Amino acid sequence: MVPPDDNSLESANAFVVWAKALTARPLETLSDLLDGAGARGAQQLAEPADFLADLLGQESLQDDGPALVDAIDHALVEWMAHRIGWPLRLIDEFGPRAYVAQFSSALGVVARLPLSLAPSHLMDETETWDDRFATMRRPGDIDVLRQFNLALAQHQSDERFVPRWFAACDDAAWAGPYWRSGLSTGLVGLRKVPTAADGQPELLVATALARFAPLSAQRHTDSIELRAEFRRQALALTVLYPRHDTHWQHIWAKALATIDWS
Repeated sequence: MVPPDDNSLESANAFVVWAKALTARPLETLSDLLDGAGARGAQQLAEPADFLADLLGQESLQDDGPALVDAIDHALVEWMAHRIGWPLRLIDEFGPRAYVAQFSSALGVVARLPLSLAPSHLMDETETWDDRFATMRRPGDIDVLRQFNLALAQHQSDERFVPRWFAACDDAAWAGPYWRSGLSTGLVGLRKVPTAADGQPELLVATALARFAPLSAQRHTDSIELRAEFRRQALALTVLYPRHDTHWQHIWAKALATIDWS
């Protein structure tokens, strides 16, 4: 048997320490993790979502898994409710970029972990969070609204967000600062919409792409970059959903039939 190296032992010990802290002091511990405080062994530079996912995956902590998930879930709701209420003076003192970055990390945790309370809270208050997160975006740096959308996409349990995902793809055709991430997250959201056993998730994505192309032409935003992204996403669709050529001909025909060409 090959003995574990020091980094493996260090990481294992860190997971145990953090697990105990999360159970005893969930909010304080989550805040420390998002602040980058505390030792995490070989995973010191890991994103909070990655660290917590690895922590929950530790074999030695499997019996504590449900309690840890519940602690993280409740702590996230409390953390977001408190942090979003910070006055501008406190945000300025803390640092606007750090403030936005922590929200992005918190939403990354929601998207990554098998939570229930935090996703439900976000889904029930989407309009409120949309307004807040839209003002926190930093072009070319942090797109907290994209993280919000990814969290919603991962946890959606019905078709209520289908119009949201189509709107994201349609907005991308304006070729604004966030058009690439908007198209990408919109398509991810459509791919993850729960469907019946005989459903066709690929039809939703194909329809969004079929709308994207003519909209960019109508808005005079068509470009080499937009066309290349369209082709890339269309190719990715055939890789994600391997089907025969006849099936794809049928899918694209149905997608194109939904477009109003007038």
